[in-house]
Amino acid sequence: MLTFLMMLILSACMIDKTTETTQPSIIPTRAEAKTSTPSLTPTKTQEVTSKPITNTPAPSKTKTQSAVSITPIPTAINFLDGKLIILREFTVNYLEDILSGRGNNLFAEGKSIDILRWAGNGCTLIAATRDEIVEMDLQGKILLTIFSFDQFPTITDGVILSPPSIGVRAIDSLSPDETWIAYKIGSGSYEQMGSDFEPYRFEFENLEAMSVDGSQGTYRLSQNGGAWRAAWSPDSAQIAYSDYDDHGTHQLFIINRDGVNRKQLTAFTDTKVEIIKIIWSPNGEKIALLVDQDGDGADDKTLILDLDDNTAKAYENIDIMWWRDNNSSVAWKIIEQEPRHAELITLDTSTDNEFTIRPEGCYRINPFGNPSMAGCLTDDERFIVYDTNTSNAFEYPSFDPFPGTQYWIAAPDSYPGVIGCGFTP
Repeated sequence: MLTFLMMLILSACMIDKTTETTQPSIIPTRAEAKTSTPSLTPTKTQEVTSKPITNTPAPSKTKTQSAVSITPIPTAINFLDGKLIILREFTVNYLEDILSGRGNNLFAEGKSIDILRWAGNGCTLIAATRDEIVEMDLQGKILLTIFSFDQFPTITDGVILSPPSIGVRAIDSLSPDETWIAYKIGSGSYEQMGSDFEPYRFEFENLEAMSVDGSQGTYRLSQNGGAWRAAWSPDSAQIAYSDYDDHGTHQLFIINRDGVNRKQLTAFTDTKVEIIKIIWSPNGEKIALLVDQDGDGADDKTLILDLDDNTAKAYENIDIMWWRDNNSSVAWKIIEQEPRHAELITLDTSTDNEFTIRPEGCYRINPFGNPSMAGCLTDDERFIVYDTNTSNAFEYPSFDPFPGTQYWIAAPDSYPGVIGCGFTP
């Protein structure tokens, strides 16, 4: 999904909560190991649900959790110290130091922004204004203009979907090496989708790419108007995207960024199938797909495609969230459909082993600092971080939840703190 948000201009009032800095607490827990045996054969006929996912599943109520005991985290291993989080709401980006709970609304020299990702070691951000993609520091100063939206070509067969856009958050269309940009062209009827993955949709959507300096492109990548999802490869050389095949069925394709070597990777036969999410493994050797099987959003399936040996594995009732490393991922496992209960797990795609991470009623999760750490926003407005290798849980008692929090981007582990970045939030 390659759209950007229509950011509403907000007042730049600074919020300075003087909450005393408190160290996070550690909650010792135990990991529960279990295994499953998904299909080892390439999936050809998938019944996929096409309803966009708007919330993470409710945690499982089928298991009794032991009482939580809280002890101070040893400062010698306090690898979570001082991380900053971008809190995403429908109309605002909010920067917070979660040790102190102090923060402020974030703008780029007065312009409303859509945060795409952290840059470097966590002292700067890549963000989109209504006019351009920029690198900016955490005080809102624009350091570099990466791409101006004036460089987009004149479209004759539709409407450029970005910018502006309307929705919860943008999907990053800037390549990982920041030298190429992909964008979508929409035409036909328009529908508000209201989900994280897809804020809105045109009846027909196609994908194009060009270099940010304008020297290469534009290149048309998709063919049949079904490019609702897309993801850059880690090396920025290819794009994986969804599109209709010649029979009107949603399929996954990969293509070079210059529009050559287009390959179809799936062979679904049910026209109700829809690809919901596309995630490349860090080394680019595998692609995880979250697919909707029959249009009702109930039976999500994860497919792991191995690009080296052209094989696929199917995992029923598992919603992959992100890759933890080249072989394992963090995912929700659906335990009960009605009512919808789930467990937060890690899934090793090489061994098919699953390990349960004890959730505390998470309704939002996202990587925290690195992919092996899972941030959890609880139903009672607490912020807990899980180490998926040990299942230990660290709670931040000074975390101040911004009203309407939808999403966050945690600073990388290399973040040097306010002194290293040369600023005070």
